[in-house]
Amino acid sequence: MGKGFEIEFNGDWERDLYRMAQGQVDQLAKDGTRATERVLASHGGQPIDVVKLVLQRDLKRAGLDVPDHLLTQCAQQISDGGHFTFEPGQIK
Repeated sequence: MGKGFEIEFNGDWERDLYRMAQGQVDQLAKDGTRATERVLASHGGQPIDVVKLVLQRDLKRAGLDVPDHLLTQCAQQISDGGHFTFEPGQIK
């Protein structure tokens, strides 16, 4: 059998699992925000359709599949020359 891991189900296993998952969600939010900053630097002020395509590509590279309404909101902000920050609560 290949390498694996062992889970010890102690009284705090749910809290521990939540913490591990939350750490990943926090990292995805940071990676998504970095992607938006790169798109802002390269495409800020351009038409929303252009920004949206580039943004979607860059967010997928960062491991994020963003719902269309949030992608549109973010692209509009960048098209207007503004910053967009992903919050962990937006990542599911």
